[in-house]
Amino acid sequence: MAQPQTFLVQILITIKPDGSQDPNPQYRSFYDPANTRAEHLRVNVGDHVGWLVQVVIGHNRRAVAYTLDFSQNAGFFGTQSLAVPAGGLSPFLRVLSLQGKVKYSVRIPGLNAIDPDIQSGGDTTLDGMILRTGTAYAVYWDTAHPGNPMTYTGGNGPGQLPLTVSVGDVVTFHANVSGTPAVSNFEVDFAGNGWASPFDPDNGTFRASGSSTVITPPKPVGDSAEPDVKFPFTAYITLNNQAVHSTNPNNELVMAKP
Repeated sequence: MAQPQTFLVQILITIKPDGSQDPNPQYRSFYDPANTRAEHLRVNVGDHVGWLVQVVIGHNRRAVAYTLDFSQNAGFFGTQSLAVPAGGLSPFLRVLSLQGKVKYSVRIPGLNAIDPDIQSGGDTTLDGMILRTGTAYAVYWDTAHPGNPMTYTGGNGPGQLPLTVSVGDVVTFHANVSGTPAVSNFEVDFAGNGWASPFDPDNGTFRASGSSTVITPPKPVGDSAEPDVKFPFTAYITLNNQAVHSTNPNNELVMAKP
């Protein structure tokens, strides 16, 4: 049996200039950004599936509340529905059983429901295309030398920023500290460039919990619409009640060209 895969499906629902809903949503797998047929997703038992549903109005994408309705095949994921009231990325669901073609509905208040399907069993592919496996990167900030470029590992690393990332990659941010100072308020703030960050169209600030020097969980790169776009960011941390921030202009993530 193939190793379990993780799928992240983006669904874009366009509102036309006359206010009507385009009947043909766009579907894309974050792990194969060239593929636009993710409405026919093929999975196996043990695979995990997550969603990002957005409404497109003009040149803007908006995160909206949505619900995924699996009531006709509740045993497939072990739940009848999954609500995402704040919009954005959904939790990931694990495939529990093989049931052939499984229909589900995406419901957004005020819009018509859409009905993609999932095919279980067989090779884990999207319409015959092998999924791209994302790369896990770790970005490190040397807080003793906050003006230096940050470094990274993973992919073709180790190296210095800027770091080129692709849809489906994941990034974890680390603050390296000297000695045993009192640590608090570690965060990274993106300047935004179309999306607020490469990870989320609406969120550009990511914080560590409490005194942690690692921002978790890893952030999945999801901006498939903006190749070659640069996302500069600044890191902040408090060490022994003294605020420190990064200053190097090379600290940025760059979306890979298709």
